[in-house]
Amino acid sequence: MDRYVLKFLDGASHPKEPICFRAPDASEALLFARTEVPDRDVELWKGSTRLCTLRGSQAWSVRRGTL
Repeated sequence: MDRYVLKFLDGASHPKEPICFRAPDASEALLFARTEVPDRDVELWKGSTRLCTLRGSQAWSVRRGTL
């Protein structure tokens, strides 16, 4: 399983620290993010690569990261 990190962008109070977790692939990492932080603005990282930015409004807007 690969290591992923959710980095918070919205400045909300809790949690402030990034969330590190393992998932078998990026689609599972997105499902994890949706469950754990459904209404927050976050970046999804795999190692040192930003995969995408997730905007936590009513529906997520996913923006592809730089590869």
